[in-house]
Amino acid sequence: YGAELSFWGGATCAAGRLLLGTSEDAQDQVKRTLDTFAPGGGFVWAPLPVVEATVPPLNVACALDTLIDYGLY
Repeated sequence: YGAELSFWGGATCAAGRLLLGTSEDAQDQVKRTLDTFAPGGGFVWAPLPVVEATVPPLNVACALDTLIDYGLY
């Protein structure tokens, strides 16, 4: 789909892990989302519509670090 269609999102899938899980859970969820949607290109990882205020800042930082380390293409 990368040449024809783009997916925007993916962080919504991680909402429970970001909210309730550990920073490692957040990292694992980002990796799973990237493994599912990123092959072939056309994927933009983004929260929809926003990251809730109740999400621990450490989980957000770990998710973003994982995205940068694991998900750039």
